[in-house]
Amino acid sequence: MVIVNIIIVPGHNLPFDIYVRTFFTGFIMILGGIMIAHAFTKGYAGVVAALASTQAIWTTILTWVLYNEVPNGMEIGGLCAGFAGALVIALGKYFFDKFKGKEIVPDEEFS
Repeated sequence: MVIVNIIIVPGHNLPFDIYVRTFFTGFIMILGGIMIAHAFTKGYAGVVAALASTQAIWTTILTWVLYNEVPNGMEIGGLCAGFAGALVIALGKYFFDKFKGKEIVPDEEFS
């Protein structure tokens, strides 16, 4: 961003501290994104994120019920696909273990 500003914007008169703050802000945002991605793949945050991502689905359903705004076929298909995807992410391990015939052992952390 800083390099783009220096190259593209001729005669830039921004103080150097703006560039330093922009660099550190971007660095912290990238670090946060990496940590969130790691939490989704390695920790329990993946299940929480999957369930939290259904907020738009529930908003659409409530709009349908409360305001009588009926979604079209494409929107209903999207609602079903989004809800099914959230269920697969949230309950996928349980269903795959049941399908394979494995004994389901509860996590020690939550028991």
